[in-house]
Amino acid sequence: MAEGVAAIRNEIYARHGYIFKTAQWSEYFGQFSWYEPNEFYSEALLNFMEKSNLETIIAYEKDMGWRDSGTPATHSAALGGYLWPSDRCSITNGDLAWYSRDEVAAIRNEIYARHGYIFKKQAWRDYFSRCPWYQPNADYSDALLSDLERANIDTIVKYEHSMG
Repeated sequence: MAEGVAAIRNEIYARHGYIFKTAQWSEYFGQFSWYEPNEFYSEALLNFMEKSNLETIIAYEKDMGWRDSGTPATHSAALGGYLWPSDRCSITNGDLAWYSRDEVAAIRNEIYARHGYIFKKQAWRDYFSRCPWYQPNADYSDALLSDLERANIDTIVKYEHSMG
């Protein structure tokens, strides 16, 4: 039963090209012709209904004791199309532990992107250009960042360095 519910949850991610970290899910979804891994996957690709369904499924998994109740809500459903509400709450190493190295980098860069930072790396320009909220700002300056956002960037950078 738990496996079936997990498959339903993961199919929501798979339909947007989420690249699974475990062989189990990579092999499972790899058998379907519709599954196309997307290196630019972001939870911002999920629509409101998908996010709502994920919240419901994860809550059910927690109630059944199949999932650690410590999973941050933002891991399952991006808020307002963002990976992390970095302008409203602090991020901790414990929060970051739920994400892959690439997702952590995306969370860090998302803070800059919210203010219109124009990325030098093409991969980040491509990634954020797919986010409906991203508006490049030729007048971007780090002065646009709040103290909370700066603290979150500092936490993320330290976490990334600890990952090696």
